Amino acid sequence: MPPKTQPAKPAQGGRGGSATVPRKHHLPPTNPSPTIPPIPKPHPAHINAFLPILPYQNLNNQAVEARIYQIFLDNQLIETTTFEHADAPMGVVFGQITFPAIEAPYDFIKSYCTTNKIPFDDFPTEKVISTQTIPSLKVISERGQEINGLGNQISGMDSDSFELTIPGIPYPLFAEEFPHHVNADKERFS
Repeated sequence: MPPKTQPAKPAQGGRGGSATVPRKHHLPPTNPSPTIPPIPKPHPAHINAFLPILPYQNLNNQAVEARIYQIFLDNQLIETTTFEHADAPMGVVFGQITFPAIEAPYDFIKSYCTTNKIPFDDFPTEKVISTQTIPSLKVISERGQEINGLGNQISGMDSDSFELTIPGIPYPLFAEEFPHHVNADKERFS
């Protein structure tokens, strides 16, 4: 099937023509039997039981104990995050993920998304990627609570870092799971 086309924009001062320009998109052709790339097992030092509680400071420079959230892809632990940033009124959390057991995170994420037909945007020369929601990605709290929102996105680049964002976490779950972000937001506007 030829790629979808859209009409070309007319040149300045000219009239529109019937020329078409192929659209660029990242959805792969249909494959009747997709294969899932192997997910490397995380190093034991990165599993939740072995990680220290990471402190950080709120707006009043008070130490806050960060909670650790496990990130699973296809029910396999791939990383953890502390969701160190938030937009509490909107129910959004985001935090850094580092993929210590995955040598080339950009290639891994791109391969996974391509294989599983998950839309994404990327700049291959810079190894920068931003995904749309990955349905098989699950985030679990220390209490065993799955953190669900309107979706999830991974974005980042190999030469810097990657970040997981979960928008639209409903209240009261957001307030129960992220009280430090709710309190920091209240402190900021009081």
